[in-house]
Amino acid sequence: MSGLITVEALKDIDEKIRVLFNVKVVFKETGSVTPTYIIRLDSNLKESFKKLYLFLRNYGLIPKLFVDEKNAFSGGHVFLKLSFLNPVKSHRVSINILLFLLTLITTASTGFYICLSGPFLEVYPESNIFLVSFSFTLSLIGIIGLHELGHIFSLRKAGCETSLPYFIPGIPIIGLPTFGAVILQRTPPVNRDALFDLGLSGPLTSFILSFIVITVGSLLSKTVSLSYAEYLFEKYPGISTLPVPLLFLIIQILIFPSSGGVVFMHPIAYAGWLGLLITALNLFPIGQLDGGHSARAVLGEKFSRYASYIMLILLVVLGYWLMALLVFLISGLKHQGPLDDVSPVSRSRIILWIISMFLLVLSLTPLLVF
Repeated sequence: MSGLITVEALKDIDEKIRVLFNVKVVFKETGSVTPTYIIRLDSNLKESFKKLYLFLRNYGLIPKLFVDEKNAFSGGHVFLKLSFLNPVKSHRVSINILLFLLTLITTASTGFYICLSGPFLEVYPESNIFLVSFSFTLSLIGIIGLHELGHIFSLRKAGCETSLPYFIPGIPIIGLPTFGAVILQRTPPVNRDALFDLGLSGPLTSFILSFIVITVGSLLSKTVSLSYAEYLFEKYPGISTLPVPLLFLIIQILIFPSSGGVVFMHPIAYAGWLGLLITALNLFPIGQLDGGHSARAVLGEKFSRYASYIMLILLVVLGYWLMALLVFLISGLKHQGPLDDVSPVSRSRIILWIISMFLLVLSLTPLLVF
């Protein structure tokens, strides 16, 4: 985006850059108002870039640090490019509120439908359907809402501006009552550390909450005999078994260690199941998904793109072909990366990323049985 900046401001910026970096060459690209710098790599690059990022916000500019593969310089030189910050677009809070209310309706109606169903009334005759429906709705909305708050806190901690969550209502009763939520950010994360934090903060939050909700729901669940389960299947043709992830199985084995019957899932456990499903799908290292952010930070542009191709195929194999198609059509497999795409991600975050892949294995529910 083009813009205007005074000569005095450009002089102040130039002095700041020369204090923070070892500048080798300065030039202006055709049609550009701001200069591009070629600087030498050093051990303080990450911190120096963060200081420059905060400094340039006063002038409505953002820096970009990268290696130009087409014009690669030997000796560890990188490019520092300045560009104008896109103006903040006003977003009506009423849209956020409307989408939240619609999601609340689709989620609550699903909860009431479950509690009014014949199987639930037979197995849980003593339950208060209003209280259980409310608990189902609160659990699922809480998992999704706090997932997005995790993203917002990580972005604001890194100095990035972001919108309020946009909840996405789903298809009540017959499908997913909600497809989660999204936020809009004004600028890319400042470096790979911030990009990683953005990607993992939401799924890690929702994983912990889903674990708690599944545990509580499993404690409220009941086991029924095989004969009674067969009776329910015959009486209510719409009832079916539900595939569950490894984490769900582990929790239920611990709670029902010697059960010879069938576990009839409580609605709160089902809310945790849905939350864990959304968490798992977000953890996939694909494109603009949360897992794609963290993978881009750890693996870099080239290898994260390869990972996106592989994981997209895996989504299809596991039965999530519609999800794979939507991800590919909406965001593709490319990722713009952070502003500082040169400084490496911290070692502790690499370890956390490996752990997050383990959490993905624990959370994922295969829809196809081989």
